[in-house]
Amino acid sequence: MKIISMRAQNEYAHLESDARLFDCLDLALCTLGQQEKEFVIYALESRYHISRKNISADPDKLVTILEGLLGPFASASVIIYFVENIKREFGLSFEGKPSLVQTFELALRSRS
Repeated sequence: MKIISMRAQNEYAHLESDARLFDCLDLALCTLGQQEKEFVIYALESRYHISRKNISADPDKLVTILEGLLGPFASASVIIYFVENIKREFGLSFEGKPSLVQTFELALRSRS
């Protein structure tokens, strides 16, 4: 029973982290305006099946999707805000400019 309990706890922690990551993306998308944000969220959920339950599954794919939906300049801006929001939400501190993938890894490891 303890193994099942540990698995359930790990799954819950992962889902909670994904929800927090999705909230960070939502906040970053606010910089585009309400209609654009809603368009991107709708496309992520309906067309690409990326939601608050699985956003961390493939961060490289997420970057590619954002670039396709928003173009290179807007997506770069959103990703910068996204990384900053993740750093703040998860209490991360690091030098330089890590990629979104590296930031996801750090956030999921911290789960603070």
